Amino acid sequence: MRIELKKIKLENFKGIKKLEIDFSKRTDISGQNATGKTTIFDAFTWLLFDKDSTDRKSFGIKTLDSNNNEIHGLEHSVECELAVDGEILSLRKVYKEKWTKKRGEENEELTGHTTDYYRDDVPVKMKEYNDTVNQIIDENIFKLVTNPLYFNQNLHWKERRDLLLEISGDVSTEDILNSKAKLKPLEKLLEKKNIEDLQKSLNHKKKMINDELDKIPIRIDEAMKSLEEYDIDFEAVEKEIESKEKEIEAIEKQINDESQKDKEISELKSRKYKLEIELNQIRHQKQLKADEPLRELQEALRNKEYEIKEVKQDIKNIQSSLEREEQNRKMNEETIKSLNEEIKELEKETQELREEYKKIVGSELTIDENEFICPTCGQSLPEDKKEEKIEEMKINFNTEKDKKIAKIKQKGTSNNKKIEAKREQIQKLENVKETDTQELPKLNEKLDQLLEGKRKLEKHIEDFKPSTEETEAEKKLKKSIEHLEEKIKNTQEVDTTELKEKKKELIREQDQLKEKLSYRNQQKKIQERIKELREQEAKLNKEYSNLEKYENLTDEFITTKVNILEQKINSRFKNTRFKLFERQINGGIKETCSTLINGVPFEDANNAGKIQSGIDIINVLSDYYKIQAPIFIDNRESVNEIPETDNQIINLIVTTDKKLKIENREFEEVK
Repeated sequence: MRIELKKIKLENFKGIKKLEIDFSKRTDISGQNATGKTTIFDAFTWLLFDKDSTDRKSFGIKTLDSNNNEIHGLEHSVECELAVDGEILSLRKVYKEKWTKKRGEENEELTGHTTDYYRDDVPVKMKEYNDTVNQIIDENIFKLVTNPLYFNQNLHWKERRDLLLEISGDVSTEDILNSKAKLKPLEKLLEKKNIEDLQKSLNHKKKMINDELDKIPIRIDEAMKSLEEYDIDFEAVEKEIESKEKEIEAIEKQINDESQKDKEISELKSRKYKLEIELNQIRHQKQLKADEPLRELQEALRNKEYEIKEVKQDIKNIQSSLEREEQNRKMNEETIKSLNEEIKELEKETQELREEYKKIVGSELTIDENEFICPTCGQSLPEDKKEEKIEEMKINFNTEKDKKIAKIKQKGTSNNKKIEAKREQIQKLENVKETDTQELPKLNEKLDQLLEGKRKLEKHIEDFKPSTEETEAEKKLKKSIEHLEEKIKNTQEVDTTELKEKKKELIREQDQLKEKLSYRNQQKKIQERIKELREQEAKLNKEYSNLEKYENLTDEFITTKVNILEQKINSRFKNTRFKLFERQINGGIKETCSTLINGVPFEDANNAGKIQSGIDIINVLSDYYKIQAPIFIDNRESVNEIPETDNQIINLIVTTDKKLKIENREFEEVK
């Protein structure tokens, strides 16, 4: 698409009272500072996007007096003719004040502003106007291809970088790997990960290995400190342990011999214990049999209490039902009363609708002769016009009449349905089933009987006394137990406490000797652990070295990508180069987007270099977006020559001329 600015008209816009400019392929607009050169660019961008040439939404477009106060009552307008692929399109926008006179006030006051929009001299709504502009060119693209400084001064470096990558296309992983044979080991690793994730993974693994390597020397040092040299004759220790073992065996034999004397006493105690168990069992069985009537009474009492609980719950349920019914009855009476009142209101309203229906059905059109007199000249309408108006009045009257009748019928039908529904609701409320109260006296009588039975059972339990008479079997067992107790008492027990204490001391001494022997096995295990740690250290160092090799390859991968990408992008530009990456002190690579003009950063270049680079960029963007649009070059006087371009050029030049000077030509000196 090719867009050319053919003509622009300004009226009361930012101090320019009236100005009309015709443009050609190359147009020079020159004059002193503050004569309105930039205002023309502002007017063009305001007309299209409601912003000035520096992308500001809020800026003053009104004309000011000598005291810098706004001059009221003026219309501020900008109009232009565009050639869009050869087709002429006219756009105009008028900004004006809105004055309102409030009730009770003598003078009008400024209450706001309005904007009128025109396309090809036809008034249109704002949305239609904006849609027209957007169909021609996107606002962001327009700024990029009309202002040489916009790309470098208005876009964030990330936006510039993204745009360059969009134009030239990114570099695939496969292309980078194929560019250098030494990068081939990364091919498998990059099948499921990108280069950034791979670097993070390698760094994480290195850190984990490094942490382990830091711990191993400490562990070895701790193990070495544990390898203490003990002055121990391990053979003498083993002989001493064997000697202690023989002493312990001799004491155990002596204890066993003495224990034979205790065997007789143990047997007597065992016989006594068995007789005591037998006696207790007899007594337990006798007690169970004696308490059997009591247990039966207690079971009967529990059953009686359960029956009492059930009857009480039945009585409570009936009483609760009666209370709820009484509450519901009162509520139903109130509801029925309210529903009857609503029915009366609806019936009254229905009767009024019937009266209104009769009145409307019987109504007829009345015609006032004054309606056929012209309010301007006072003459009667011609007969044919009069008949037309009468016919129209009849149609309108009958249409309105039909509407009213239909509305009354609809309302009446609705009221009848409501009345029927409320009557059905009343019927349901009146037919509520009541609880049968005949069962309540029977339940109370049953409760009294159960309570009386409970009192009798409690009395029987209280008076119960089991038999305690001793049986012949109990007497015989008691006599046998007493005989054994007397025999145990007369038999002397043997005390082996001293022998047992001596055995404990020998075992303790033997354990101390065995602990000395454990040092031999412990030292062997420590030496094996030290060997294992050193082997682990060697293995981890090898793994760490391999990870560093892959890490170096990832750096080489990124460096290769940087070089390919920058070459690919820079090949599209003639005088401008871009630096997309920076090498950091730690060796890493950081993304950026710096514009270089003959090796000088854009920020440090002179104005001429910036403009020449900007046009170089516009040429590439215009080719990418397939759009040629007018390029406004501010401070053109600082640039001797500009790069060749197919776009329309509008030069804004500072000169000593006190008034704007317009010069059109069909070519531009190129570098």
